[in-house]
Amino acid sequence: MGESMVLPLPLDYFERDERRQLVKVASDTAKNTLAKNIAGPIITRSANPGDFGISGNTFEFTLGGTGHDTLVDRTLDDDEAIAIYGFADLSTNPQITRIVIKSGAEIIADLNIEDVYAHDVPEVLLDKPIVFSPKMRMVIECYNTNTGGTSTTEKLVIKAVVAEKAGKTVAKPY
Repeated sequence: MGESMVLPLPLDYFERDERRQLVKVASDTAKNTLAKNIAGPIITRSANPGDFGISGNTFEFTLGGTGHDTLVDRTLDDDEAIAIYGFADLSTNPQITRIVIKSGAEIIADLNIEDVYAHDVPEVLLDKPIVFSPKMRMVIECYNTNTGGTSTTEKLVIKAVVAEKAGKTVAKPY
């Protein structure tokens, strides 16, 4: 039997300690993945929009009006690893119904997040982190209800931890 698929679970299904543990697992996994590839001190930090190719300071993606969009398509540097552990849709009228995460063309996870909108906090945590190693191509696509031909903006926060060589973004803590 192969590995089980990644499951997106609404935030309110988790206790506070479980959420904290999930973030720790994501952080440790990203750090251990990177440690196999580089020498020297490694730090972990919360992911920011720039880690996913967004030039602004907020997680905002353009949905093109076709019902299917590529939100992220970038190859990681040789001194970084990213562990995605959840998503939060902060839009007042969320349109994303499904998120597909790929490494290049290979599908790693296919997440139906439509049912999370019935919860008070439209946020899902993954039951295990999705880890991208150095030099991997990270692709995040979405299916959405925006099919009218005009583009809209969706505020989809990608909850992730980045491991990188100390000093690349954040100095080594003393």
